[in-house]
Amino acid sequence: MTISYAKRLIFTIVLFAILVLIGLSQKAAAQYRDTYKLPSTQIGDLGKIKYFIGTQLWMRYTDMNPGTTIGEESVNQSFDISMRRFRVNASSQMGDIYWKVQFGINNMNQTYNRHELWLLDAYAKWTAKKYFQVGLGKSMYYGLSRYSALSTSTMIALEVPLTALATINKTDDIIRRNSLFVEGQVGKFDYCMVFAKPYMSPVSAPSPEPKFENPDYYRHDGFQPSGYFVYRFKDSEAMGSAAPGSYLGKKTLINLGAGFLFEDEAMWSASQEGDVYDTLTNDIKHWAVDFLIDMPLDADNNTSFTFYAMYLNTDYGKGYVRNSGTNNFATGSNGSAFNNKGNLYPTMGTGDVVYAQAAYRWKAKSIEKMDSFMPFATINYGNFDALSDPSILYEYGINFLLRGHSSKLSLGVQHRPIFEANESGDLKQTDYKMLAVLQYSIVLKS
Repeated sequence: MTISYAKRLIFTIVLFAILVLIGLSQKAAAQYRDTYKLPSTQIGDLGKIKYFIGTQLWMRYTDMNPGTTIGEESVNQSFDISMRRFRVNASSQMGDIYWKVQFGINNMNQTYNRHELWLLDAYAKWTAKKYFQVGLGKSMYYGLSRYSALSTSTMIALEVPLTALATINKTDDIIRRNSLFVEGQVGKFDYCMVFAKPYMSPVSAPSPEPKFENPDYYRHDGFQPSGYFVYRFKDSEAMGSAAPGSYLGKKTLINLGAGFLFEDEAMWSASQEGDVYDTLTNDIKHWAVDFLIDMPLDADNNTSFTFYAMYLNTDYGKGYVRNSGTNNFATGSNGSAFNNKGNLYPTMGTGDVVYAQAAYRWKAKSIEKMDSFMPFATINYGNFDALSDPSILYEYGINFLLRGHSSKLSLGVQHRPIFEANESGDLKQTDYKMLAVLQYSIVLKS
């Protein structure tokens, strides 16, 4: 059974109505400004230890990719409830030393129900001068682009663009790697250089054997340098491993950035000429440029605007393309779609990507118990060598900011492309599938 566009629209409207009703039941942010503030711990004269707890909860409807199975059942559509993220951390600035330890878990859904927290971040950073800060440990310092290491508690859309997470869960642990990093600010110029040891046995393991004509990750003793450099035309930002999605009008940012990520012989593939077989290796060579505007528009009416655009050039080797999907709970596929199971779609590959996001925020003056509204829209245009058509993802929605980023409800709708091989073997885009997410995000911090 398929669900018509009209029924999808009705479902979205019902979700929107639920969102508004829940939002109206909340207390005003201005009235209870300190409700979500956690205490800190003073450690003698050394400084304070600050704490952070945050979670993002999802209710979601998904049009599944053709042939998707969950357990033993073939499924065309599904509704699920899940915990997209949970984080708890402690950090402190003790003199010239900053340290952070963070535990968390992602994607607790009906088919992935592990309950143990795992170590996400554990690093320390020494500040010699503002222009020279050096750190060591496991962290989100990644390079490449601003949105490659985005603060998920302050992002505008429901998710980070997967194309910006170029090696996620292949040579890293949710972008995190063991690394030495150096960063600093020199006038209007910020820089960050990262020297990482990529993981050989990550969450999503590389292929144990090279694939013919299709590169995959190669298990080797690698080294992965990356960097990100930005010129700030207006306000500055604090240095850190994760970039805020929006300051909601508290800063005026106009930034121009550029970054790269490289790994020697990171991919491998097999070739055959007659009876001669050969193993080929390929370097990973990625670079990006991006532009950000995040600024207040009208102080009296408390409005702000955010715009982000990124161009990403990625080289994994000839013919590489990878399907990914956020919080995918499907267990298998018996269909012919290249996308494979659940909500997967082509997100990364050798080629070019253009990503853009825009959002406008205004004060909810007519609703006493609401802080502000922030509708958003994004587009991700991927032109990958392995596909005959571009992979274009559309997403739009609205945030109901009950207490800024500390408490917000969001409704997002996503349309992803479906690819299938034609008679000639070319991978063509044949359809679109949608999903709708109702998310509640809450943050408590010192």
